[in-house]
Amino acid sequence: MTVVEGKRHHSFFEFRIEIKLSLEIQKKYVFVSFFSNEAWLKCLAYLAKISDELNKFYLRLQASETNVLQFKEVLCGLTYKL
Repeated sequence: MTVVEGKRHHSFFEFRIEIKLSLEIQKKYVFVSFFSNEAWLKCLAYLAKISDELNKFYLRLQASETNVLQFKEVLCGLTYKL
């Protein structure tokens, strides 16, 4: 995963179909079953969203003008989203 302009790019989740095909070609069928499991994919999407929100949170905290009051506001916003 890479950080691009303050946003998280979830290549693992976005390219899950290509990853599944690659695993099939490599005959790693144990892992292919995960990419056929809808519940597992929903969990993966949920974790991708959480990591995106945490990344935004950390980037806002690293801003040079961040003070304690802004930190509290950002933290409250994060907890509301989660």
